[in-house]
Amino acid sequence: MTSLRTRLAAGLALPLLLTACGASTGLREDAAAADAALAKAQGVGVVLRFDDPDGDLERALQEGSGAVPADLADVLVGSRVDVRVAATGGRTLGDEPEAGSPLEEQLRWVDSALTVSTSGGDLVSWRTVDGVLYVSSDLAEVERVAAAAGAPVSLSDEVAGAPAPLRQVHDALRAGEAVAVPVADLLAPLGELSGQDGDDPFAAGLPEDLLDDLRAAVEPHARLTDLGSDDGVRRVTVEVEVKQLLEAVTRTLGSGLPDAQSLDLDGLSDASVTGTLTIEDGHYRRLRLPLTELADLAEDPTADLPDLGSSALVVELDDTVEQVEAPSRVADLDLVQLLGGAFAQPPSPEGATA
Repeated sequence: MTSLRTRLAAGLALPLLLTACGASTGLREDAAAADAALAKAQGVGVVLRFDDPDGDLERALQEGSGAVPADLADVLVGSRVDVRVAATGGRTLGDEPEAGSPLEEQLRWVDSALTVSTSGGDLVSWRTVDGVLYVSSDLAEVERVAAAAGAPVSLSDEVAGAPAPLRQVHDALRAGEAVAVPVADLLAPLGELSGQDGDDPFAAGLPEDLLDDLRAAVEPHARLTDLGSDDGVRRVTVEVEVKQLLEAVTRTLGSGLPDAQSLDLDGLSDASVTGTLTIEDGHYRRLRLPLTELADLAEDPTADLPDLGSSALVVELDDTVEQVEAPSRVADLDLVQLLGGAFAQPPSPEGATA
């Protein structure tokens, strides 16, 4: 069975724009190779970060009525979000379990990871590997960010009078260890629960002409400029009339798929956004979106934004991810047993510690 999520991602995102808008022969060839790489990917990694080469974003954050302290501005500009998803057992992301397979089995088909970090450390990180959830956090960095935001805190002091399980979790995280939760095993008693009712309208594939209809809907609202290729690196500017494009896609989906939900686009202006797409050696690698143009999408901004200059939001893609690995340091804690024991015991007298 081909995953609906994968089919929609491949059919409605960048490939749709590239094939709809009169791309050059070289660009079409590079895009076709990148599409093929995505289609057979065992895993995908996505990074969202800011690019602020001239310090415009950092200065903007410190101006106006909503100004933030310099230390916090530095933290925000240097922050990033990393997401990785990888199929297990040699599968691709287009595969998925058979309908009706146990939920704990479905959880083991794909491993994943999400990390929110700053230049100083990981604020929070979780991974799911073979049905086990691993959670970790650099508590010293959390405290540093809290201090930069004007709310200094000592997490050690905060948990000093807490139940023993919470203190043990804190101590493990403080020591740089991850805390494990066997999610799949906990869900095993749910048996054959699969979350599928057999009425998936996509089970037999997308409606025959839907992708062609979508390309025709998108084409008037997206314009490409091929900047050429150098040593296997091709750059393309993609100008998109965001609101009009989303309206066109919603109308087309609504006519082709009666159950498709419409989007609420009232908060978007008619402004266009021009991003720069990089295709490298037959793989989609990077999309750079100027923050000034993204800010212009707000229909009724509450206040004039400071000059964001050359700063941008950058989305980086890696379609060569093969697996998500468990953390190297895992606390020797049975969290389920600890929490179960804590709930089974009567509350400790006020101020007492276990």
